[in-house]
Amino acid sequence: MSGAAPPLSPEEAAIVEQRWRSGAGGLRDRRLQGAGCVAAFVGMAALTLTPALAGWMTVDPALAYAILGLAVLMLVGGAAMGLIGAGRAGAGDRAAIEAAVAALLEANARPGSPVDEAATLLLHLREATPGAAPPDLPARLAPVAGELQRVERYLIERRRLPPRSS
Repeated sequence: MSGAAPPLSPEEAAIVEQRWRSGAGGLRDRRLQGAGCVAAFVGMAALTLTPALAGWMTVDPALAYAILGLAVLMLVGGAAMGLIGAGRAGAGDRAAIEAAVAALLEANARPGSPVDEAATLLLHLREATPGAAPPDLPARLAPVAGELQRVERYLIERRRLPPRSS
């Protein structure tokens, strides 16, 4: 059964490449999570190092308290941003996957090849947080499994996706 689907035509390959390039930067909520983690780390480092540096050099007490206050704000605020970003990313991933599945199934009902929608769905599945895909997804995608396999094979050959492990 493997290898039954024909490879992508040059036009379809161009559509998939364009979709992959345009969608590769769509990690908006994870950016919030990453920025929060970095801010928390910088706050923690400043909180840890300020007293040690004050022992080696003369620092005005007002400046030291300002630095420590800013460090505490960065630590607490960064942790909050990281947690909020993590929660929002999972919810956004599920909604994006559901929308991509609906678009793919709708495009499959029309004449022509839905490679653009298949590439969009594969991009969302690759970028999604673990567990974001609904459990009934394989059954819902059964009518478009051939199209998904064609696009996935193309993306694996171009090293955009890792090969399946089993």
